[in-house]
Amino acid sequence: EALIQRLGTLHREASHSRGNRVQRLLYGIHNASLAVVEAIEAWNASKQEDWYRRRNLARHIESHAHESSNGDTCPYNAFIWNEESYLKKMIYDLDFVRDIPEAITLFGSESIFHRNPFLLPYCID
Repeated sequence: EALIQRLGTLHREASHSRGNRVQRLLYGIHNASLAVVEAIEAWNASKQEDWYRRRNLARHIESHAHESSNGDTCPYNAFIWNEESYLKKMIYDLDFVRDIPEAITLFGSESIFHRNPFLLPYCID
């Protein structure tokens, strides 16, 4: 969140050295976005471990379906922040980057910033 705020502030500033700072911030946001998804996945995995443990299952089913022998399905736990799924929120967090000329210079197109939380050369659609 702090990196996104810094990028928004930088976008409103007028500066000749802004390009390098924008590039560094975009790289930092890319890495932070990946780390957030990995952390939420680890958090969810620990919640699933607890779910199985509470049901006294001897071992986990190794498929991605996570169904126990009695038909119960292990729920995916959405990480909620400000009453919203943080992963869903991330999808649109960086849409404003398309308004930053230095970012368009780096990536070559403003359209790749729509629904692109990882700042990859292509969006998630």
